[in-house]
Amino acid sequence: MEYKIVHKRENKPIGFIRKSILYYLRSSTPKELSFDWIFPFALSLCIFVILAFSIYHNTSILNIIKKMNDASINVIAILAGFNTASLAIIFSASNNLLSKLNTNNDSVNKELKQKFSDMPKQSIFQRAKVIIFSNTKENVLKITVNFFCYAIIIQLIVLIICLMTSMTYSFVPKISHFISNYYVDKVILTSYGVFWLTLVLHSVFISIRNVEIIYGFIMYKDND
Repeated sequence: MEYKIVHKRENKPIGFIRKSILYYLRSSTPKELSFDWIFPFALSLCIFVILAFSIYHNTSILNIIKKMNDASINVIAILAGFNTASLAIIFSASNNLLSKLNTNNDSVNKELKQKFSDMPKQSIFQRAKVIIFSNTKENVLKITVNFFCYAIIIQLIVLIICLMTSMTYSFVPKISHFISNYYVDKVILTSYGVFWLTLVLHSVFISIRNVEIIYGFIMYKDND
């Protein structure tokens, strides 16, 4: 069985990233999104709130963020490599499995098109609700590939943030002198720490979920 690769010149990287994120939100159930986002945020919030109340000096919190940031660079790079290699495993599966997964449900597609055609008339919260709760299963192969593509995109974004954090670390004490407020400094550091650690844990949790998917492909091949 042959698969055609369609490439549109008008598709730019930003457009691909946007579509991957939207399709990830559409294809994930609320429970999966809770696992991917709420758990990492809650864990990050608990960690940095404890640090904020237990450590007096803001420079100590900054040093902790730097150490965690340096350690995260290697971990995220490995996870990005894992998800990239997983895509190769998926497309090396048997044609029989790929043909079963690469099927469309026309009735689901029509229903989704109707929902998304009404989105411009809705508020941003209504749009978010439609995107998250319209969990389409019309093409399992497309959903599976998008999960891994989304994971790679997020992990590359996290790598960029980690590198920027490392480069700007030496300038943070100089900037803090202009604020000259202990509590404002602590709130800024804690907020950034929660945001940054949430992204890192989010990329890890996505990879944990992807392990289950790739396990299914490997076991299917072994039994084929």
